[in-house]
Amino acid sequence: MLNDYRISSTALALLQDYLQQHLQGLTTRPALVGADAAQALTYRNWWQLLDQLSQQTGIKLLGLEIGSQVRAEQCGLAGYLLRSSKTLLHALETFVRYEKLLYAGGQSELQESPRNVCLNWRSEPGLSTLQSDLLLTSGLISVLRENLGAPALKAALQLPHALNKEQTQQLSDFFGQPVSPLAPSLQLVFLRDDMHRPMTFADASLYDILRHQAQAQLRIQPEGDPFLLQLRSALLDGLEVGETNAALLAQRLHISERTLHRRLQQRGLCFRELLSETRKTKVHEYMLDPRMSLSEIAQRLGFQEQSSFSRAFQHWYSDTPLKYRKRLLQST
Repeated sequence: MLNDYRISSTALALLQDYLQQHLQGLTTRPALVGADAAQALTYRNWWQLLDQLSQQTGIKLLGLEIGSQVRAEQCGLAGYLLRSSKTLLHALETFVRYEKLLYAGGQSELQESPRNVCLNWRSEPGLSTLQSDLLLTSGLISVLRENLGAPALKAALQLPHALNKEQTQQLSDFFGQPVSPLAPSLQLVFLRDDMHRPMTFADASLYDILRHQAQAQLRIQPEGDPFLLQLRSALLDGLEVGETNAALLAQRLHISERTLHRRLQQRGLCFRELLSETRKTKVHEYMLDPRMSLSEIAQRLGFQEQSSFSRAFQHWYSDTPLKYRKRLLQST
């Protein structure tokens, strides 16, 4: 069921940013810690956090309030992929393909008709909550509008939730099209004529680099597997202190090294590949932070020597860390 999936650290970071910028005066605030804590945050916890904040602030459509302020750079790798897509249709196809980088239980699909293109979230895994659905849909629209320019993108919204007249009007004002409550599933309906609108920051070569990175991240994403959740957390902790071998990782998990390898094999993984993919995933995040030097990044990834980091990076991206970072920061 959807409520047993884990929410991604990127989605949790959006909520953290909003709290820091707008709700510092709350007398009681949810105990949100570092983004990596999201590895243990289920959708059920996520829904409770949003509902708690909505009650505390009195903001009935809190998901819309947060989502309307979302920008591509806040959405991690998925945001940069949308930003560098060629057209609106390409961006929507990209969202469907990589939604799980944002929402681990993502179940969206595109449905096309002669007049419309519908982004539909299948209801089989279970329905989400109003605040979570609003944050997802309004956040996506905000990112697309930011990167399409004028005229503002419009989309009809269908929600599997009850709304009063005032809420329906407020949502219609934001999405620019009618809003239908109590629908069978969550949907955003776009005009087909808008599909070929170009994205302002389209960059085919950057998109290709990010696409390979996203595919690597999806392969190691733990979703709801408790063992992989614990393993990924222990591996990230171990990297920062230079513990990069299977024996030390097994100790962190309180299992034998043989058991570690056996459990990985059962899931079609091996430790060496997992270590490499985890480093490759994290390096992109670190590269986006201009405050971190390349030597600091190498250390955070568990490389004892800068030369070893450079060789690994060259293998991953066929480029030097310095050139890759310069290009990546220029694109943002």
